[in-house]
This record gives sequence, C-alpha cells and structure tokens, in this order.
Amino acid sequence: MYAPRGPGSIELGVDFGTSHTVAILRRPSDRERPLLFDGSPLLPSAVFATEDGGLATGRDALRAGVRSPGRLEPNPKRRIDDETVQLGSREYRVVELFAAVLARVREEAVRVAGSLDQVRLTVPATWGPLRRRRLADAAAEAGLPEPLLAAEPVAAAAYFTEILGNRVMPGSAVVIADFGAGTFDVSVVAPAAGGFEVLAVAGRDDIGGLDLDAALVDHLGRQFAGDPAWQRLARPQHESDRRQRLALFDEVRAAKEQLSRQTSADVLVPPLDVTTHLTRGELDQVVTPLLEQAVALTGASIVQAGLGRDRIAGLFLVGGASRMPLVATLLHRELGTDPTVLEQPELVVAEGSLLVAQAAPVPPLDEDEPAPATVALPKVVLPQSPPQQPKPFIERQAPQPRRQRKRRSRRLLAAAAALVLVAGLAAAVAWWPESPWRDGNGGGETPSGSQAVDQSDDPTTAAVDPFATTFVSGSADGRLRVWDLETGALSDEYDSGQEIVFETVIAADGDARLAVSSGGDGTVRAIDIRDGTETVSMAVHDDFIGDLDVTAGADGHLLAATGSNDDTAKVLDLTDESELATFTGQSDDVRVVRFARIGERLAVVSGGNDGVVRVWDAFSADPIGEFTGHDAPLRMLAVGELDGRPVVASGDEAGSVLVWGLDDHEVIGEIAHDGAVRAGAFIQYGGQAALIAGGDGSAILISDPVSGTELGRLEGQASKLSSMAVDFRDPDRPLVFGGGFYGVIQIWDLATGEVLRTMPPEGDATYVETIAVPAD
Repeated sequence: MYAPRGPGSIELGVDFGTSHTVAILRRPSDRERPLLFDGSPLLPSAVFATEDGGLATGRDALRAGVRSPGRLEPNPKRRIDDETVQLGSREYRVVELFAAVLARVREEAVRVAGSLDQVRLTVPATWGPLRRRRLADAAAEAGLPEPLLAAEPVAAAAYFTEILGNRVMPGSAVVIADFGAGTFDVSVVAPAAGGFEVLAVAGRDDIGGLDLDAALVDHLGRQFAGDPAWQRLARPQHESDRRQRLALFDEVRAAKEQLSRQTSADVLVPPLDVTTHLTRGELDQVVTPLLEQAVALTGASIVQAGLGRDRIAGLFLVGGASRMPLVATLLHRELGTDPTVLEQPELVVAEGSLLVAQAAPVPPLDEDEPAPATVALPKVVLPQSPPQQPKPFIERQAPQPRRQRKRRSRRLLAAAAALVLVAGLAAAVAWWPESPWRDGNGGGETPSGSQAVDQSDDPTTAAVDPFATTFVSGSADGRLRVWDLETGALSDEYDSGQEIVFETVIAADGDARLAVSSGGDGTVRAIDIRDGTETVSMAVHDDFIGDLDVTAGADGHLLAATGSNDDTAKVLDLTDESELATFTGQSDDVRVVRFARIGERLAVVSGGNDGVVRVWDAFSADPIGEFTGHDAPLRMLAVGELDGRPVVASGDEAGSVLVWGLDDHEVIGEIAHDGAVRAGAFIQYGGQAALIAGGDGSAILISDPVSGTELGRLEGQASKLSSMAVDFRDPDRPLVFGGGFYGVIQIWDLATGEVLRTMPPEGDATYVETIAVPAD
C-alpha cells in the first residue's frame, strides 16, 4: 500500500483546501516536511485581484482584502463549478484563481528543493472528471509537473495505516470524517489490491467550519438585529461595511477556536464597538444542529457501505474543523467508536497523498468513471430567528418547493373512519378487542399488529384492498414515501407539509388512500397519497407532535390522539377538524399516546419524559389512573388484551418494558432489553400472545408479556430502530418492518427471523420516524 520513493526523486503532495492549502515535500534521504508560508504550514487559499490585474495569494490577499473586500475571493475552491469570478472590475477564470495559489506553492517548493519531479494533488472522492480536469489545468498553468490525483479519503487512510501504524484487516474498513472549512465529507475506505477502495462516500457543503462561523454570527445577530449598524453588516453596501464584516468573522472564528480550549471568549462586534461574551455552552447549542447532521451522515455512510459496526477498524478525523471537542464527542456518543484526532489534522491528507500507491492520472472529460456509493441527507434547518433578524450571513440552499396540495371534502374522512385504519409504529402498535382478526382466545391481533375498526357489518369491505403490495414511511425530511413491497422500489413520494413526519396512519376508502400524519410543525394533516390532495390540516400544538393514534368514534367520525413536546396530549375530531379534549396532566414532554378501550369507555394512554404512564378519558380528559415504575423517559406504548383483560406495555430509554393491567393498574410482567425501546406491538407468535419490541438494542425481541421469556428474536439490524410495523397480510409469511436511524428500512420474516430486504436511504431521507402497513 505504501508508495515507494522514486530514486532521487523530489515529490510534492498538495491538498488544495477551501480555507487553506497544505503542501508536503518529500526529498531523497529525508522525511516528509511541510512547506512553510509566512512561517506557517497553512497557506490561506484566498486570492486578491491587484490594481494591475495580477493576483495576490495567502496572507497578502487577506490583508489586502481588508481594504478592498470586493477584490477578494477568500475561498476559491467553493467556486469550482463556476466558469468565472468577478473580482473588482474584472472577471477571472476560476482556473486562474486556483493556478495563483498553486503557483505560490510551486515557488516555495522550488526555493526549498531546487526542482520538482512529481506532484500529487488530492481531490474529494465525489469529484467527477470535469472538476478534476479543472484542478489539473490549474496545476499546468502554475508550472507544476503533470499531477497524479489521489482521493482525499484514500490519502487519509494511507496516513492512518502507514504513519499511525493502525491495521485495517480485509473485510473491515476505516471511516474518514473530513471536517474542513467548506465541507464535511465522510468516506468508508477498505483495503483493496494494491491500496484502498472507497466503499461509500457522502458530502455536505453546508456544514463546514465556515458554516459554523456563520451560525455563530447569526446567534450574535439575535442580540443586535435592531441596531442599524448590524443591518449594515448583514447587508453591506459599501467597502467600509464589507471590511467590518470581515473583521467580525475573524473575531468569531478566533472565539470559536478559543472555546475549543477554554470555557469562554470575548467577541468585539464592529462597528458597534461592543464586546460581547460567548461561552462554550452557547457554542455547543448553536453548532450542535449542524454537527448532528454530520454524525447522521457518518452513520448513513457506514450503513450504505454494507458494514456492521463491528467491522469498523477506526474513525479518523481530519480537517481543521475536527479540532472542536464536540465533533469527537458526538461521533463517539452515536457510533460507539473512539475517534482518532491529531494535533494538526490539516496536514494529514497532503502527507497521506505521498503514501498512496494508486494515485491516478487526470481522467479525460468523456471518461465514464464509476462512482462509490453516495448518501444524501437533508439540509440543516436552523431555528427561526426573531422577526428583525437579518438573513443569515451565508446563504443556504432553499428547501425543495412543496408539491401543490388540493383541499378535499372532509366527508371523505367519515367514510374512511368506518373502514381500515392502520397506524405506523414510531412508538407502539395497538390492538383492539373488536378486531375482525381476533382469534377467539382473547389474544388475537390485527394483520398489521395495529388498531382496526370492526368491519363485520359492512359487506363491501372485503373487496377493499387498495394497498395489496405497498407500505408507507414518514421521515425527518418531511416526506411521505410509498413503497412497493415486492420490489422494494419507491412508488411515489409526497411532501407532507410538515418539517418532520413523526407518525403516520393510513385510512382507506375505496380508491382514496389517506395518510394522516403528525409533524415537527405541531400540525396534523391528511393527504391522499395517490395524488397529494390534502384533506385535513390542523394546527394543534405549540411544539412538535411526536406521536399520533387514530380510531373511529361512535358517530363514524375519525378521531386522533396526539402527544406533543408542549407537555400536552389532545383528542381531535379529524372529520370536523375540531379539538375534543386536552390533557395537561403530564409533567413533561408527551412522547407516546395510544387509544385504549376499557369496557365501553374510550380512553387514552400517554407517556413521556417524566416516565409515568397516564390513562385518561378520551372526551373529558379526566384522569383514570397512572403507572409509575420507570426510571427513564418513555418511548414506547402498546395496547392489547391478554385473556380478555385490557393491558398496556410501556418501554423506556433504559431498555425496561413493563406490562400493566389497564383495569387494576398492576404490573403483570417485565422484559429487559439491551437498549432503548422505541417500538412495540402485541401479536400472536407460535400460537400464543407475545410482545414484539425493539429500538436501540442489538435485536428485536419477541417475548412472553407475562413471564418475560424470550420466544424469538430478529437480528441483523443495520442501525438503531426508530420505527416498526408488523404485517400479517400474507398469513403464510408475516413480516416485520423496521425504520432505521439513518434512513434505512429493513424487512424481516417474522417466522424465520431472516432479513428479507435492506433498503438504503432514499433521497434526502434520514431518520425513518414511522412506517404504516395497510391491513388486508
């Protein structure tokens, strides 16, 4: 894997970065050494257009840019897809800007070594032939020898093994997380013949170090947005405003770096001439939404590579922004692997390029090169700023336009309520004693493991089968996706109109296919998933609605129960779009809700962060009872019946599941999991009543709800489960669907435990919060 030195050759490895460029020189009989520019191994990649039409680089460019910001391009690599850039009164080719920086590198290398025999340039693994050719053309204009190109993650992997001495055995891989100034790129790299191969790669150009700086500036703007001087910083009209803006970003960047070492830092805000105080806690609060997306992208890449976490030989952090302690903390917390972070992570890729044996020449533009698997996740949506807050300092990509939805008569919902209702299992699956699939022994279930309305009096329903081979998922990107069960292909998708789809219920009426969903914007909506027609839109809660359950009222109206992080739970009439009851007895976020039938009384069971299960009347919200026994927040509820007795199972973040009698509020059984329990259902398994549940643990467990004895298990999870559904449409092959933390959906054969299909993330899908499986 190691690239041997050529006899007497002088080699240069160059990492042309968004914010800085690094060059490592290797000479005969000498170890690799970084070139120094103004005493530092980090050459700012900035370019400044001088009055005579020339281009200054590095710190000279930054200093000149303070006086004339309009002539400065601080991050030319971000312009890779542009043909030209306007600096001052003149347009420059992007290749010219790149060449100016590389010429500065060549001059220093020749000054130190006298000559150059070979040059290796590093490129992101996602760059295609056109981008690579532009960089190579710039090298030629700079007077460098024709370069070999090395993929950045491969160079980092070579450093990880050859310099740090780590072993990556065949069948395993190293994860390279490159957190630079302009991008976050993550790659899964495995040993291959003669070197390494990239199994999966993902990148985001909106969560680099510069974006963290912009988020901190936006945070400061909440304090000063009303001041006209701040408005000039946000929308600079004159050179003096742009100078102040650059100075502000320098202050914020320095404070961010200081907060990596200390607990507080001061920031001078020009032109207000005010010094404000930033703490590490504020920094963590501001940047965590961005970093969590990087963590999710890392996990999704591992899944996309088809590897279990036991086959990850290491997690190597490179790039200057990886120096923030919170980056390593969040990655370790989520992935369970100790990251490797160096004191100077900016130097890794350039030095590693000299170790790569399979560096390649520049491909021709018409070459159809194979690309590694890629993973896409949603753009970050930062919290809304106050009305007077100016627009963010760095523009982020606008969200995809929502598909137009038409309003349809609510009368359809009354008919739908009399037919099939199937809830997804973001938290639980409920069973109804009056289900037509009851086996007569008091322990039956619906084909989906979900609630259903008695259809025995409706002779037409036997022919209703609009979803014979489909299921629906809802994700953290706000999309509802319809899937074909036979092929695993995406049939259709719709924008729910919600920031996040936390729960989905399907109601079918003839040709109508209604997906009722709750979301991150506090609304409940219903969409006909055939064409995106909206039938219900209710603003219900002041915070996100983490769970939703649906049943039919005595009058045939469609009722919904919701639980929200505003500490309330509600019962809604979706047919009339009205609120029937509000329960305020939960002392913290309400994360799970389920309807339950206690005799002739319709009740709601709710739970959340206070760890208490509460039962209350669905129409009056009067308390009926409560269960205490959990020491951790609740994340799962399942309602069912055992030997004619109504019961509820509750699961918490510590992995404890308790089964209670709804009639006497006594504990019936206890089941232990090895991770947080986020989904569960009462089902029939092997001729007896059972509870199936899963979440963060190593397997989905099927247990006797009274004794806690394990009856079976489903293994092979690609990630933690955030949702689950059970499908009995084919009685000869019952299925279990699991939605993963990284947008992965898996399907198991319930009887054999075999994983039948693992479906990778689709589009911008990340956490699959809910899966809904229609009933037969």
